[in-house]
Amino acid sequence: MSALRDLGLIRLNPENSRHHEHVEGMDFAQVALAALAKADPGNAHGSKSHTGRKPRFPRPLPKGRD
Repeated sequence: MSALRDLGLIRLNPENSRHHEHVEGMDFAQVALAALAKADPGNAHGSKSHTGRKPRFPRPLPKGRD
């Protein structure tokens, strides 16, 4: 529900916040096309960019425990 609300397809009912209502004049095709147009083509999966930290590798075994 939160994804549909973030896309603008549904909204909270002002009288009862537990109920959602459809945004009139919006259909899923319009919302999907708007989301695709807004999306960054280089970041297709929506993952966060790397922060520049080195990846963590497991520590090497102490000598004699190969």
